[in-house]
This record gives sequence, structure tokens and C-alpha cells, in this order.
Amino acid sequence: MRVPHTFRATALLCAGCLLCAACGSGRPGSAVTLEGSSGPSSGATGTAGPPTTTMAVRRQNLVDADYTGRFRTTGMVVERSGGGPQLCLGTIAATLPPGCGGARIVGWSWAEVGHESMSGVQYGEYDLVGRYDGTVFTLTEPARPRDLAAMPALTDPFVTPCPTPSGGWRPTDPARATDVTFKAAATVAKGRPGYALLWVDRIVPIDTSVSTTGNAGYDDPMTFILNVATSGDQASMTRAIRMVWGGAVCVSGAPRAAAELDAVAAKVSSSNDMLSTWTDGRGGFVEVDVILATTQRQEQLDARYGTGVVRLFGALQPLD
Repeated sequence: MRVPHTFRATALLCAGCLLCAACGSGRPGSAVTLEGSSGPSSGATGTAGPPTTTMAVRRQNLVDADYTGRFRTTGMVVERSGGGPQLCLGTIAATLPPGCGGARIVGWSWAEVGHESMSGVQYGEYDLVGRYDGTVFTLTEPARPRDLAAMPALTDPFVTPCPTPSGGWRPTDPARATDVTFKAAATVAKGRPGYALLWVDRIVPIDTSVSTTGNAGYDDPMTFILNVATSGDQASMTRAIRMVWGGAVCVSGAPRAAAELDAVAAKVSSSNDMLSTWTDGRGGFVEVDVILATTQRQEQLDARYGTGVVRLFGALQPLD
């Protein structure tokens, strides 16, 4: 999975993962796994309130094309063999020293900042303020080490949106709440018209009396709430899943099917300045990360794909 270094703090997992390492939902004993929202590619809800894509609130950072003010950003700065410092805002290869490149930085001095050095490469993570002309980032303030404490608080958008049934969440047919039937239910859901997203929430508090292991193990399907979002008929989706799955289930609505979003993502992924692309199955839109996001470009995407179907997110946050 290629992850934008600075901005991606999400619950999203790669498409195709089913029972992979889950993210905590913020409720004791809960867990979440996802399938249907695609992870980043280079060149890649029911009756509840508006869905949220990521675990941290993101700003689109849109500016007019003629904006000349300052920007704030956080990223990796790397310099190799005297080639000049570069600001990395996209994908960073998981190597040491870091493998990345980007805009040239003017006004930089390694002597004024703490940094790492390895194999002739100097690097570090910093909060930066400056101006950007499309190719060069010119500092207007001294660089500072990245402030991890300033990162936004995380919340979990992937909770179960359906109302709690009378008597609480629990399997309706324990004999059909197994790994085999869970995988079968996922296959059924993905094959139905309108399928958008699948995730797993944890029954809280965990009822050990319904656990097949007696101790409600982390991966025990008896403690799962299978969540499926669809842009199609929710009742039909529920009936199809119930044919094979006897555990707890919640089917909710989504604005668009995963197939529709994947098709849009494939069309917008060819831009050279794109950092990454994500499809948000729950929110029903495609996220496109770029260095500089302009209102004019967003309007063009709205005109082509429909308002809000493709959303630009700029790595540079305007200050003026």
C-alpha cells in the first residue's frame, strides 16, 4: 500500500483485505475491518448522519489559481549528494534513507534544523511555511520539527449505523456465524447490484455466552457485526446476506456503488501532479491528493463527473 506520508491517518485498508488487522473503533473491545474502499493508487451508510471518509478531518485546501500567498505544510525534506533540499509531499518509499523527491526548497539550511544523515543523504520531517510557484517552495519562516501533538484527534467513522436491535447485537443463527459463512456473505454482498463497502464492527460489550471459543476471541465471527453499505435496495441486500450468514448484520445506504467509483478513479488517475487517489465507498466519492488544489480545477471535475463525486485535497494549506 502506498500511503501519502503526511496526510493519511485513516481506517481504510486495501481492497481485497477481509480479515486483516483491524483498527480500534474507540470503544473498548471493538474492531473494524474494511473492504470496498480502495487504497491509494498512483495515477488510485444507512440512516445515520453524513458519512466521514477518514479518521482525521481533512481540509480540501482549495485556492484560486492566481493565489500568491503563503502556505503551510508538513513533509519530509531530503537532500542527496548536494543536489539541493527537496520537499516530499507524495509517496515515500519505505527505505532508509527515505526514497522520495519533490519541489526544490529555497531558504533551507541543514545547520539550523535537527536531521538524520545516512549514506550521504540528509533528511527529516518538518512543519514548513512559505510560498509555492508550482516548482519551488520558498520558506518565509524558519522550518520547525514536525509537531506530532498538533495532529488532529482521531475518531472512528466506521461504527454500525443501524439502531441496536431489541436485546442487543447478537447472532440470530449461531451455527451460521462462522469464518466460512462470513466469507460467503462477503462474496454475496460484493456480487449484489449497488455494493459499496463492507466493514466489521465489534459487538460491545462482547457476550462470551455466544462465543464459539468461550472467550470471544478477537477474530471470532460470533462477535462480529457485518456492515454492508449499498446504493441499491437495502432490504434485498439484507435478504441475500441472511441466506448464508447467521451473525449480526447491518445494511445501510451509500451514495454510489464501488464499481462506479472505481471507474471514475481510473479516469482521474492519469494526472501527472497527482499524489494519490482513494475511493471512499461510504462517502460515495473519489479523493484526489495533489500538491496544490485550485477551485478552478475542482469546478472542472464537478462539471465532468458531478458535484462532489471527485474531491481535490491539497497538501499545501493556504494561510493568507
